[in-house]
Amino acid sequence: MLPEIDLPPQTHIIVAVSDDLPSAAFRGKRAMRSLSRLLGALTLLAFAFSLVGCEITADDIERWKGTVKGPRKIVAVLLAPKYSAELRSKAALALVEMASRPEPEPFEGLAQLQRAMPLIEEAKRQEIIHMMIPRLVALMRGEGSPVRSNPDGTPAGPTELQTRAKDAAFTLLSHAAQPDRQQLTQAILQWIAEDFNGRSLAGNYSAEQVVQAIGQPAAAFLVNALNARMPPEALEKVAQLIGQLGDAESKRAGAARLVAIELEMESPAYGQWLRQKVVEQAEAQRTTLTPEQTNRVVEHNRDQLIRNGALPAMKHLASERAVVDRLLAIGLSAQAPAERRAAALIAAKDRLTRADAAALTPLALNGQTPVDVRDEVFDRIAEIRDPSVLPQFHPLLVGEDIRVRWRVAELMLQVGGAAQIPELFTRLPSREAQYPPGELSGIASRIGTLSPLPTEVMRGHLRSPQWFIRIIAIRFFERKGSAADVPSLEQLTADTAPCVGEGWEAGSTVGRIATGAIETLRGGGQQARPNAPSPAPAPPTAPPAPAPTPAPTPAPR
Repeated sequence: MLPEIDLPPQTHIIVAVSDDLPSAAFRGKRAMRSLSRLLGALTLLAFAFSLVGCEITADDIERWKGTVKGPRKIVAVLLAPKYSAELRSKAALALVEMASRPEPEPFEGLAQLQRAMPLIEEAKRQEIIHMMIPRLVALMRGEGSPVRSNPDGTPAGPTELQTRAKDAAFTLLSHAAQPDRQQLTQAILQWIAEDFNGRSLAGNYSAEQVVQAIGQPAAAFLVNALNARMPPEALEKVAQLIGQLGDAESKRAGAARLVAIELEMESPAYGQWLRQKVVEQAEAQRTTLTPEQTNRVVEHNRDQLIRNGALPAMKHLASERAVVDRLLAIGLSAQAPAERRAAALIAAKDRLTRADAAALTPLALNGQTPVDVRDEVFDRIAEIRDPSVLPQFHPLLVGEDIRVRWRVAELMLQVGGAAQIPELFTRLPSREAQYPPGELSGIASRIGTLSPLPTEVMRGHLRSPQWFIRIIAIRFFERKGSAADVPSLEQLTADTAPCVGEGWEAGSTVGRIATGAIETLRGGGQQARPNAPSPAPAPPTAPPAPAPTPAPTPAPR
């Protein structure tokens, strides 16, 4: 059984309200508008009752569809209690079938239908809607209309009549009896699912509006609409709606379906389908591709569809372990393209457990792991917050890769908090060490995010024997200190220890950095607050091979 549905009205009127009483002119205009609406309704009802003595048939309704005054007569038949429910249902369907027109008399059939339905007694209204359903569903399916196709042979979007029929069915949902509401709901969802991308914005009500209004039953239905040949944006949107509206069973089913879709996208059969699309589009563009170029274009398209469709879609259902396991498997796979691996790990954000940290740690420790993948691995391990993994990262602090050193320092502080500061400072290399200013500022900034702030711990490090530790402490107070901390910093203004590393200004010393921090705290300097340090540029990667003239990414249906 479907729940009661709170359907949005077709038109929303927003009125600004003030504390003052409305002016006389405003009250007069409002009264005139109310009177105008009342007179319109009374005129329509009067016209309806004027037909009571007339013998009206379905042929009359059909004829009126082509006349100037016909729409008024059709609405009058719909409202007149004398006529049978069958005839009144034909009048209602005529309002759906007639295209809108601006002149000679403005007419919008769906608006007329929406206004008329509340004026009909409930039992009779439900009977009329019941008799409308077979024809309304047929109109939605396009029965009796020629099949339309795009130039490439794919089905074209819905006709205006199909779209009006869908909008009418959605409008009638709140007025229908429960069994009929179930039938209309199934018909609407089937209509949307047949071509979600091509129909999602068609008509007065978007697919998202419809699904949000129907709720959980729509989510369960949309699971079956998921398929590997959907355009990426449609695949993600359907998954998002399932994640937002689905019950536990719908989410489990949706997760299993998405995993199957991603695996299908990696299959030879899917590659063959893509190859056919690429060849067809190349021929349509009169472009000649060699077999090698065709293979590269196919794999490029495959990767784009997975990274921009399947993986973002899986993110919306990553509360299900089946999805997390698949995302983790992609991230760990040395055979998968690096960008796909990174995208899979991004989709698993905030979903991994301590057990997953054990699988990710070797990837983080391996210097051969692609940079983008390694960065995401560090981020996921940091989210897991398992201090037991940290000792495995300590050796990376003494390596020559400044980027990795920064990532390890950040990881220790994110996972272990202030308790890791002494461990970190002890393990940072001191002998002939060089530290770019961005790296030290980055560590200070990260310490500044800890709660509670380790102010006294950092005050002690102003007296560290290592120049770079003193710089980190100075930068911390520059960002998080106050005027009360100035005396502590003044003790360092005569410190002549040089700052060693790429990026320092000539003549930079600990004392000069301390003096600048004091000026900042006193309001006389400009404090730099980088959101993230840039200790070193990303390691260069080999340039990609020159791309062939590719056929555009196919828009699967």
